[in-house]
Amino acid sequence: MGVLFGVPDLLVLAGNVRVSLDIADIMRDLGHEVKILYSDIRETSEQYFGLNRIRDYYPIKNLNLSDFEKVRWEDYYVEVLARLGLYEERPQYDLFFTNYDPLAYVNEDVDFPEVFYVNWPDRPRAPSCEVWANSWYTKQRIFKRWGVPSKVVNPPLKTERYDPSPSFSERDIDVIGFGQLYFQKGFKALTPLYERGWKTYVIGADVKQDRPKVTQVVTNPTFSQITQLLSRSKVFVHPKIGEHFGIAVVEAMASGCAAVCHRSGGPLTDIILPDERYGLLFSSEEELVRKVGHLLSNEKTWRHYSQLAVERAKRFSYDKIKDEVKGLMDRRVGHERGIL
Repeated sequence: MGVLFGVPDLLVLAGNVRVSLDIADIMRDLGHEVKILYSDIRETSEQYFGLNRIRDYYPIKNLNLSDFEKVRWEDYYVEVLARLGLYEERPQYDLFFTNYDPLAYVNEDVDFPEVFYVNWPDRPRAPSCEVWANSWYTKQRIFKRWGVPSKVVNPPLKTERYDPSPSFSERDIDVIGFGQLYFQKGFKALTPLYERGWKTYVIGADVKQDRPKVTQVVTNPTFSQITQLLSRSKVFVHPKIGEHFGIAVVEAMASGCAAVCHRSGGPLTDIILPDERYGLLFSSEEELVRKVGHLLSNEKTWRHYSQLAVERAKRFSYDKIKDEVKGLMDRRVGHERGIL
């Protein structure tokens, strides 16, 4: 099967871009032909990497540069429609996949199979295509807003690329936060931890918004820097309220960090779970400070949650999510052939 991926805003370090690359990687791994269509929607000065350096910032397994094609943003939508058969008798592809919101309704312009991978249901009207959700939290929001069912496919992670082996004493960073430096990520919640004397880092793509007062802010790190910093850290704090999934949480857990997340969103429903089975949750600054302090002052407790974190991260491994995607694709082919 030929699969066209619509990822116009490719050259940024964002979760929706990364999951698109991972799903494309999985599709290629499953034997499908893949093309990733991207654009110059973003000025060069606002791009975090060039295409030829993509592996420096994010590890892709099966894709190569020939799988990517650049189209001018002004022509992008027309190019997508053309490849899906609007101007030709025969479409170039068999399926269109995107998690870019403006492309969610392509199948209404061309009667063509489409999967919309939803990070968040922003539009007031539901698309008519097949809908995948990045978390159970998002699935609930999709049904509440659009009244349509969706299939949960959590973002995959190549867990083998992260190192959980350093012990408590070998980790010299007390607390770390990781994500794009938007105000909405809430990294200022880490400042009280820094003010209590804990060595506190925040790492992520610099979108020129949020610079919390912490020991160090590391902007636009390479993938190698990310994995090294996470493996040097004892506790990972994810302060965003209503995070749609939280792949950074899983990355930190795969690195052996004990995780402390806001009691909301995907970290609550999919990763840590409401009973705090795989980490700790907080709702206030006081609760955050208390739970981080408990982990940092008690190595046995830290080790317990570190081990749980590593095991939980395996639930989102590339191979497990690949099996789920394979099942969905097999069912799709079966329906098309009239055998399911």
